[in-house]
Amino acid sequence: MVDQLPLAVRIAMLEGVRAERIIAGGYADGTGGVCPMLAAHRHGGRWSFPDFARTWDEFAEAPIEGLRPADPVHVEALADVLTASIEDDLRVDAALPDTIGTGAAPHPSAPVPHAPARVAARSPAHGVPTPSGIDEAAGDGPRPEHAAARRVVAGR
Repeated sequence: MVDQLPLAVRIAMLEGVRAERIIAGGYADGTGGVCPMLAAHRHGGRWSFPDFARTWDEFAEAPIEGLRPADPVHVEALADVLTASIEDDLRVDAALPDTIGTGAAPHPSAPVPHAPARVAARSPAHGVPTPSGIDEAAGDGPRPEHAAARRVVAGR
């Protein structure tokens, strides 16, 4: 479910669940507690995904009516899943430039859930990707969310 969120939203959600008091069973509790999606919004990840909210409430064992602070074990599990998902995206992007135009497949341990869109975005029609992954002919630079992702994953 987390992998369906854009990378920038996952980064913001990870920042949010580390910084905010997270609740289950509602959007906000009126005393500062927020759901993970609102935490993401507060940290720059503007996205709406009702299925995530329902899944979070079920996972966090939210009460049928009302809300409560999320158990720290559930919040830590969400942070772990977000971290793994962000790291997977970074590994996929790192693997792709080395394989474009060579006919070679990415390293077997590199997950490729989002690869087709990235391959199209960095195809030789846009120029030739350098070993650093920068498609200079297309005016690409390093993906700015990667630096943010690495800082968030590292807890800085």
